[in-house]
Amino acid sequence: MATVTTQVPTVEQALQFAVEAIERREFQRARNALRWALEQDPQNIVAWLWLARCSPDSVTRQICLQRVAALNPYR
Repeated sequence: MATVTTQVPTVEQALQFAVEAIERREFQRARNALRWALEQDPQNIVAWLWLARCSPDSVTRQICLQRVAALNPYR
């Protein structure tokens, strides 16, 4: 019987995928990868910044940036 192994990406791999998707202007794919990364690591400032970068509207962008400010009050 063959064993099926599913490799789960790391947060870093998801971030890399998202950045590459943003560069290709595939913003929905980028947002999906970033949301997954943030489910794994909700305090990942880099993911919040990239999510702000590819957010479709200013309200969502502002929410992401407020989260960054809360996580890094010393900027």
